[in-house]
Amino acid sequence: MGVLLSDAGLGSLGQRFLVCGHLVPVFLFCDVLFYFLLGGICAFGLTRFRKFAIDAAGWAAAAFIGAYIWLGYDVLRYSTERINLQVSTYLKPSTSVIIVCQLLLLYGFALLLRQRQGRLYRMLRFIGRYSFGGFLSHAFVLMLVSLVTRSIPLSGAHLPAAVITFCW
Repeated sequence: MGVLLSDAGLGSLGQRFLVCGHLVPVFLFCDVLFYFLLGGICAFGLTRFRKFAIDAAGWAAAAFIGAYIWLGYDVLRYSTERINLQVSTYLKPSTSVIIVCQLLLLYGFALLLRQRQGRLYRMLRFIGRYSFGGFLSHAFVLMLVSLVTRSIPLSGAHLPAAVITFCW
């Protein structure tokens, strides 16, 4: 799968895996490997995982909300003139908790929607069938929005700017 290489003088932080001709840092490789193995374990016991995803929705929602608030507080606390997104890396335990809880919540919600097949299920199937163009164009729209928002001074006003951007 990969060959472990080491950069001289950098210790374990300098270690890299050679995967498909590309150098990948060890911590990134381990992070991706964790989610890959988690998907394999869930697929192996799919019926048990489906029941678990529905049963775990309550505590997964509470953990997701708590970790999301904590991560958002950290991002805003360490931001000065610009929002510092380096605070919310995949190496932080709170980010990993957010990702795993979000996966559980979304999968459990999708299972409940599929079981009931109500109006929301039919609407989401319709949107899913025709939304790929929107997915492809969202990067362009974000680029256009950033042309306007990059010139706005945010010193001390990151929270209102985040709320306005989210509601817009």
